[in-house]
Amino acid sequence: MYSGDIDPGSGCRLPLPKREELDEFGQLTYDSLADPKGRTLRGLKGPGGILLHSPALARHSRPLTTICGTRRASEDACANWRS
Repeated sequence: MYSGDIDPGSGCRLPLPKREELDEFGQLTYDSLADPKGRTLRGLKGPGGILLHSPALARHSRPLTTICGTRRASEDACANWRS
C-alpha cells in the first residue's frame, strides 16, 4: 500500500517517536492522538503524528487547530489567532 520510503506506522517518511521517549506534554499529545474516541481524523498517522517530532510546535498548533477546526468557531476567532 505504501511506497518504500513511507513508514507504515506513521503514514509519513518519519517513523512515529516512541511514547516513552517524549516529554510530558509530548506524551499527553500522543495519548490524545491515539485515543480512538478522540477528535482527530487520522490519529497518529499524518499531521498529528508528525507534530510529535516537535512538541513545542504542537503546544501552539493543536489549540489553533481545535479552535479553527470547530464548526462553531467564527472567522473573527480564527483571524485573531492568525495575527
